[in-house]
Amino acid sequence: MGEIREFNKSVTCVIACFIRVKVKSSDLALFCKCVREKNYKMKNLKLLLLLLLVWQFTVTSCKKSELDKNEKDVSETPLKFTEIKTSTSFTWSTTRKISLEIKPIANDSRSSVLKVIDTNGNVYFRKLQKASEKFSGSIEVPIHLKTLKYVYGGIQKEFNTNVASVNVELK
Repeated sequence: MGEIREFNKSVTCVIACFIRVKVKSSDLALFCKCVREKNYKMKNLKLLLLLLLVWQFTVTSCKKSELDKNEKDVSETPLKFTEIKTSTSFTWSTTRKISLEIKPIANDSRSSVLKVIDTNGNVYFRKLQKASEKFSGSIEVPIHLKTLKYVYGGIQKEFNTNVASVNVELK
């Protein structure tokens, strides 16, 4: 009778290991001790392993996949890119183009690096600029950015990215 009780404890330990349930270390140590001492016949161990294998397959193979529940009808999925319906205000672009205009300051000999950066310090534009020279150009920035700032020497000014053009003042 004691052997059956010990066998049941060991089966519980093995099953608990498979389903990752916390088991007392004393029960696990008892099972290991019994296996080492070969108190169980090989027939019982084979039966135990067979039962564990069957149990593992029944638990893992009978679950319905979450993807199967949420799967849409294939006929609803557009076949061509042009068939996708979007709002008229939606643009497929993930960037925005902003024009930069630098107006020259007559008789100003300053020369410095002009940078356009975001609040995290990421640089989107960098150019060595003389204050006496005119410059026109454009930059592309991610559409999710709301504000940027330009830095020229000690001058820093923030601007909104929802505009098409920015006039950079070097004063």
